[in-house]
Amino acid sequence: MTYKARHNGFTLIELLVVLSVLAVLTTFTLPYLSFSPRTEEVTLLTELRDKISIYRAKALRKGERITLLIKEDHTVEVYEGALYTTDAFGEKQAEPTEDFDISPRLDIYSQTGENAPHSLTLYPDGSSSVIQFVYGENVLAFNGASAAPKVISYNEVKP
Repeated sequence: MTYKARHNGFTLIELLVVLSVLAVLTTFTLPYLSFSPRTEEVTLLTELRDKISIYRAKALRKGERITLLIKEDHTVEVYEGALYTTDAFGEKQAEPTEDFDISPRLDIYSQTGENAPHSLTLYPDGSSSVIQFVYGENVLAFNGASAAPKVISYNEVKP
């Protein structure tokens, strides 16, 4: 009598090896695939920084200041040159050249009073007024210096 081995499936060892390889791959790739609130915070602030950097470059190129006026409804109006002009009838606000919206989830801190709209002025020398955009634990700060702002976490700020 001859014994003929039939192989109709996978052995237990083969299945365990495949499952352990999948578990290791999942462990390393899952953090990169998941969407976390921290990722949303950093992305939102980074997009805002990039948009403002375009206006900063424009101020440098044109040699005139650009003011971003942030309204209560989180609409940002962009003014090139003087924010106010004087004519025969007195002082009036200039017309915005363009506008864009920012997230209402941002907290904004600047040197203006509580009731005044926030503004960020970008000067032709690369400096700016002082303002902070805060979302969660992350901050986008313009400190008046000509250094480009970056998004930092409260955890990175040393006391």
